Amino acid sequence: GYALAAGRQALASHSWEEASDIFARGLESPALDPVSKEAGELWFGLGRAQGMMWGNERSGTIAGSLTRAFDIFVSLGDRPKAVEVAGIYIPQGQGRPATGRLLERGLELAIPGSPGAIGLMVRLGLAYGLEENRLQDARNIFAEATRVARSLGNPGLEARALGAEARVEMNHALFDSALEKALMAAEVGLRSEDADAAIYA
Repeated sequence: GYALAAGRQALASHSWEEASDIFARGLESPALDPVSKEAGELWFGLGRAQGMMWGNERSGTIAGSLTRAFDIFVSLGDRPKAVEVAGIYIPQGQGRPATGRLLERGLELAIPGSPGAIGLMVRLGLAYGLEENRLQDARNIFAEATRVARSLGNPGLEARALGAEARVEMNHALFDSALEKALMAAEVGLRSEDADAAIYA
C-alpha cells in the first residue's frame, strides 16, 4: 500500500520522524488486515524508524513494535522474515528485558550454526550484559557465538562476538578482561574481509 511504500522511502532518506508518522497512520487504516504481511511490514518499519529516532530512552516501545511484526510473520509461517525482524538493532537500556525476549524467540527460529544465528547470539549477549545485568549468561552466549564462528571459519563474526563481549566486560568494570577480549577481537578482525570487524571492539 501507499503507506508502506512512502514509509520505506522516508526511511531510505533518513527522515525517521516522517517515516514513523507514515507507518503509524498506515497501521490505523480501517482497511488494513491486522495479521497480514502488509501489517507486519508496517510494524517492522515503525520499529526501525522508532529505533533511529529515540535511541535507548524508549527501547521498550521499539521492541514492542518489532515484536508485533515478529508475531505476525510467525503466524504467517514466514520464519526468515521473523528472524530478520528479531535481528534488528534495538538500543540497549538498563532494566528493559523486551529486547532479550525478542532475540531469544528469533534464535529459536534461526538455522542453528548459521551466520544469522551467530548475529542473534551476539546481540542477545549484549542484551543480557547491558540491559539485564546477567553477566554470566552473556559470557556463556558470547562463548558459544565465538565457538560457532570459529568452527565456520568466519573471523568477522568471531571478532564481533569478542568485541561485544569486551563491551559488556567494560560495562561491568572488568577492565583486564575487557582489554583481553578487545585485543583478541582486533587480532581476529585483521584476518577478516569485514572491514568493520577489526574495529568492532
